[in-house]
Formats: sequence, C-alpha cells, structure tokens
Amino acid sequence: LHEEADIRAISEWIAGAKRYCLQAFTDRDTVPFGGLHAPEREDLLRWAETARERVGEVLIRGIDL
Repeated sequence: LHEEADIRAISEWIAGAKRYCLQAFTDRDTVPFGGLHAPEREDLLRWAETARERVGEVLIRGIDL
C-alpha cells in the first residue's frame, strides 16, 4: 500500500520524532480483503533510510536484518 513518497511524507509530518517503526505486513484471516503482501526487504531498508533524514531512530520490524 505504501511507496517511498508516502514514507517521505510521513517522515516530514513527524520530523523531529525520537523514533519511528516500519513494520512488514503479515497477512491474517482478520484482514478484510485479500491480495495484500509485505513489501520487499530492500524497500523497507530504503524507506528506513528515507525516514532517517528527519527522524532520530528508525526501526524495522518483521524482517531479518
């Protein structure tokens, strides 16, 4: 659902925050519609770098680093 431009906009909105967490999507039977999937690992890593331009600490959850 997200693209790098979304992460850039979010990080501008929360600029100066101490911490921001990106988390990979996990499909479950409680999700109201199908067809969703987690972003690629490389995308999450790139998005974290984008967010680090404005946020003190950026964590990534749900993937092996």
